[in-house]
Amino acid sequence: QPMRHRKKVVDKNIPSRPLVCAVLDLMVEFIVTHMMKDFPMDLYLRCVQIIHKLLCYQKETTHQVFFCTALINLLKFLLSNETSLLAKHNIFPLALLVVNLFNMFITYGDTFLPTSTSYDELYYEIVRMHQVFDNLYCMG
Repeated sequence: QPMRHRKKVVDKNIPSRPLVCAVLDLMVEFIVTHMMKDFPMDLYLRCVQIIHKLLCYQKETTHQVFFCTALINLLKFLLSNETSLLAKHNIFPLALLVVNLFNMFITYGDTFLPTSTSYDELYYEIVRMHQVFDNLYCMG
């Protein structure tokens, strides 16, 4: 099965960024590229916990990394593969962690999103993808 990693962009003029940005990029890359039938639940739990902890500790720092779409895609994957995943894993703790991240985005997003426009885009994306959250509510 081919890997779904994005092609690495080689740019010599990359501005320096805090190490936390690279870790967040890595977590988003993992979320996007490891949605498969043999779901690595433990790794996903750790990945989402790392994102949560980094955002809690780094709330004052502005991050250019915006991973709302990756988290929504993870929830969509959990919902669309609910039957097969529930046979092997308890997916509810992972879904709860993702929902808690969205709660943190909504509550504290203005402190770590780079602009007020980013905050507005977050709300727009949540409203636009409301069906995912409605389905998650029905699943629970």
